[in-house]
Amino acid sequence: MNHHNINSLQGIQLTSPLTLSQRLAKVGTSFARTFESLAYRDFRLLWFASLASSLAIQIQIYARGWLIFDLTDSAVALTWVMLSFWIPSSVFSFLGGALGDRIRKKTIMVGAQVASMLSALTFGTLILIGDENVPFWYFIVFGFFNGTILALSMPTRTAVMPDLVAPRHLTNALSLSASTFNLSRVVGIALGGLLLSMIFLPLFSPTTSVGLLFLCIAILYGCSIIGTLLIHYQGNPTRIHKKSLARDFWEGVVYLRNSRVVVGLLLMGLIPTMFGFSAQFLLPAFNGRLFEGKSETLSGLLVALGVGAVLGSLTIARFGEVDQKGRLMYFLAFLWAFFWAILALSTTYWVALIVLALVGASSAGLSSLNMSVLQLIVSAKMRSRIMAITWACFGLMPIGMIPLGFLAEKIGLQTAFLSCAGLMFAGIVCTHFVAPEVAKIKRGHKDHATTVQPSQPHESEDWTEPRATPATK
Repeated sequence: MNHHNINSLQGIQLTSPLTLSQRLAKVGTSFARTFESLAYRDFRLLWFASLASSLAIQIQIYARGWLIFDLTDSAVALTWVMLSFWIPSSVFSFLGGALGDRIRKKTIMVGAQVASMLSALTFGTLILIGDENVPFWYFIVFGFFNGTILALSMPTRTAVMPDLVAPRHLTNALSLSASTFNLSRVVGIALGGLLLSMIFLPLFSPTTSVGLLFLCIAILYGCSIIGTLLIHYQGNPTRIHKKSLARDFWEGVVYLRNSRVVVGLLLMGLIPTMFGFSAQFLLPAFNGRLFEGKSETLSGLLVALGVGAVLGSLTIARFGEVDQKGRLMYFLAFLWAFFWAILALSTTYWVALIVLALVGASSAGLSSLNMSVLQLIVSAKMRSRIMAITWACFGLMPIGMIPLGFLAEKIGLQTAFLSCAGLMFAGIVCTHFVAPEVAKIKRGHKDHATTVQPSQPHESEDWTEPRATPATK
């Protein structure tokens, strides 16, 4: 072999692929970046507490939806119960934002979990006492109560995120926070389905089984209470000079009037959610019409949706610091609408599972990006109130549920899902015409295109832990 060939082989050796240890190190680094916000102690505790409460909420939605459809066989009845839960989000969320400015934030979060635990205990006990006779108004009353608690607490729970992590980690933190809700769809629905179909139903009646499931839900809320109590962060009131709620509301309106990009972000969160999430609540009816209403198939559909959402959230957590967040939000919104249209045409179980996973991934990615950019742009003084407006917009979801529920009942589920996809697409296009600035958003922080007053200098990324929580990092 001549010297030229030897040199060539040596050159090949010098540029050989990475060793196994180097590859594992790269994978470890990527994994660490995906979960980097969990290095903050208080955020880590809040994440675990949120996971426990999200598990409780998802099992509750599953159990309630399954029992209602089993008792009534009506998509309209299912719609009215879901309305009772979401309407308070629109009515009371601004009050929740105002409370976040006036009361210690940790107190609000703990109090909400205690109220939710007592509600689950009471509802489960009433179901067990009533056995086969469960009045329909039970579902309405407890749905309204739980929705009110959520409306009063969620603006505060969301607004504390920028106080727990550095600005450059906020997208990661909010994506991981969203993953608790999405992970609960997988674990919670699987756990609920396992308890219901394999443990409770073989031994008890359907209503008694759901009553026992609500007692399990109360235990999960208890775990969430413990996790929240361990957080050092207190979240002292930001209101030094107390003003009326009407004045608070007016200040929020003025702030929105002066920031078209914030209005655009609110619309980007509202319109896809109004129709996209509304369609999700018709899945028990979808399962009943196509797959004979079996609890196992409903669990599978909801788990597929959750698996996709978890993957979508974790993808944004890892790669969310891109330079074109605005365009990415539009892309994910259009994907969400497209996949609902595909689901409308699905007739086999495995195709429905795949499509629902894609629905979950696109919806979770959009939600995480939208919320993180919104919090990066909004000033600290207005954050609780803007988060309240966000939850009020989320509470407008019943506007989409009402026509979709009646379409599903009177014409068919396929028409309802296709209408949902069409309305989502049209709404996203209209959002671009109302606030084209959203498409120009780059990262959200240190970004002139997304500030309320472009003449102001860039915001520094130097960040220190809140004084009230010296051990959060």
